[in-house]
Amino acid sequence: MQLDAVVFDLDGTLVDTRRANAQAHGASFEAFDLVDQLTGRVPREAAAQVYHRRLAELASSLRPFEGVPELLEHLPVPAAVVTGATREAAEIVLGATGLRGCFAVVVSADDVRRPKPDPEGLRLACARLDVAPELVAYVGDLTGDVAAARACGAVAVGAAWAVHAAVAGADAVLRRPEELLDLFAGRGPEKS
Repeated sequence: MQLDAVVFDLDGTLVDTRRANAQAHGASFEAFDLVDQLTGRVPREAAAQVYHRRLAELASSLRPFEGVPELLEHLPVPAAVVTGATREAAEIVLGATGLRGCFAVVVSADDVRRPKPDPEGLRLACARLDVAPELVAYVGDLTGDVAAARACGAVAVGAAWAVHAAVAGADAVLRRPEELLDLFAGRGPEKS
């Protein structure tokens, strides 16, 4: 299998951010009434500001999944991130975990009109990497990631090392991050 780039989802694939995200969202809900937020009586930017502030406070406790830094160090092709997180949240997480310098491209929710499972973000990452989608593996932990990869024409790789992975329909399912290197060595991981 020829792959010229690898694109990763961020939350739940590279870093387990569940607890930090839940606490950051909780801070936003505590600061502003949920009904007011949902009805637009609280500016979205104000709620986001509280969320990002709390996420930044919690970021020092975030760690990449075991094996992710080593995988990124040994990838023989450029890597990118496509995430449903805001640009600020992505930068907080990538910076706190020491992963920011590992990626040539980061596409966030701020860069697209349609979130995953729409392939818009993945197509944008491929364009910025100057790589055809069919030569890209998209690694994610959820069915929305698998669907985005399929809709884009990329190889869908399920990150089953994630805590709550749901990757049915992926072209390949990885139990450990380093198994991704097998795709470059001509050995395929297990099919889903």
